Amino acid sequence: MVRTNKASSQLAPLIAKSRLVVPGHLDPQLGEFRTDSPTCPQTAVRAAKTVAASRQWDALTLDVTTAFLSGKATSRKIYIKAPAEGLPPAEDWSEITPYELPQILKSAYGLTESPRLWYLEARDRLKQTPLRELDISKSTFVAGGGDGKPTWAVLCLHVDDGLLLGSNRDPRFQELRRQIDGLFKIKEWKTMGDKPLQFLGVWTTRSKQGEIKDDMTEYIRQIKVQELKGTGPLDQKGVTLFRQLTMRLRWPAQQTMPHLLYEVSSLDQRVTKATHEDYKESLKLTQKFIEEAEAGRASLTYPVLNDKKMFFLSFFDASLGKEQDGKSQLGAMHFVTTEDARQRPTQASVVEFTTNKSTRVCRSSMAAEAMSMSLCVDRHLYGPGYDVVGTSPTPRRLAYHYDGSRGACHGRKIALRPLGIYGANPDGTSDYAGFDGGPRSSGIGSLRALLGPNISTVW
Repeated sequence: MVRTNKASSQLAPLIAKSRLVVPGHLDPQLGEFRTDSPTCPQTAVRAAKTVAASRQWDALTLDVTTAFLSGKATSRKIYIKAPAEGLPPAEDWSEITPYELPQILKSAYGLTESPRLWYLEARDRLKQTPLRELDISKSTFVAGGGDGKPTWAVLCLHVDDGLLLGSNRDPRFQELRRQIDGLFKIKEWKTMGDKPLQFLGVWTTRSKQGEIKDDMTEYIRQIKVQELKGTGPLDQKGVTLFRQLTMRLRWPAQQTMPHLLYEVSSLDQRVTKATHEDYKESLKLTQKFIEEAEAGRASLTYPVLNDKKMFFLSFFDASLGKEQDGKSQLGAMHFVTTEDARQRPTQASVVEFTTNKSTRVCRSSMAAEAMSMSLCVDRHLYGPGYDVVGTSPTPRRLAYHYDGSRGACHGRKIALRPLGIYGANPDGTSDYAGFDGGPRSSGIGSLRALLGPNISTVW
């Protein structure tokens, strides 16, 4: 039994809460049954926020009460040993004596398949509403769309937390919310506005103009560090502190600070062989995070875009042999913007960004760039799949190689040199020619078919 005091402070009256937790890690059948439980990907959440901002949608968060106790029945026969003090009688149940062996019929706290049983139950219940789950993005549900019609609601579900997006002025959305209220025991609905609202560990606001902003400033202010003295390799305690600090820094970098993600990734790759110098570097990086946050650069904004001119745009690059063991670092950023981005600096929403160490040693910059391109294109194939989240017709797509020697990022404006442009007009003609003046194939035979009829590859 896990017992907690839910009072707001130690001086407040006791609010006792007891919870029976099954030691699922001791399950003798562990590994013989499915425990995977899909949650809404961050890319889908950002894409949904982009659409919500552009369409002036309202945003609400919801918290389902006792979700893990509301999952489907388990298909296994599971018995647990009651605690030493037994269990008190409950509605329609008699007292359970100490060490008695009751059978678990449904999901329970601690049971390793409980998250999956809850996901299956939630998915089936939502089938009673206009919402449908995206095949490409599990736990992302949309209403509307298809036949050239735009969607009118999006639900991003992460276990028992949800983000519901749509217009409160739309009768369909009002009815959808009533349906969700009837299908689930909602602990609390919260409406996103000027006051920061936390969803999945990110503080989010929505301005009166419709812009949505994710901010990690408060999280960064609460990061605590511990000084270490010495030289050479870190001992076990030092390695633990180093790992914990890099993990704490990775969270805000992955959420709202792509400009610092590479530095966190570089430190993270040294954990197993970390030295005191590496730890000192992590302390300096922590200070840099604090300075960036205080300067207002710990946030991502989803501006109001023209959703009739949506454009999916990707940039990729690589650093050759600059990492440990001669490996290269590969990076990419993916945006939803408008077609104006092809002609002039314009607003955009960041929907995904990655930085990874290459899995092999590259002998040339071309090889490193090719690896970076392959990873970028892999995400580029899936990114436009989120079009169904809220845009119709399907946005056009381009991927740019970013050349740091000829282009640079200055605040919100991006200047670039298109070394490889991956895009074409619907009629099959290229927007850009090859270096000899004519279009060329990239040599990836299946790429064009996978990207769809509006896309081709040229060099």
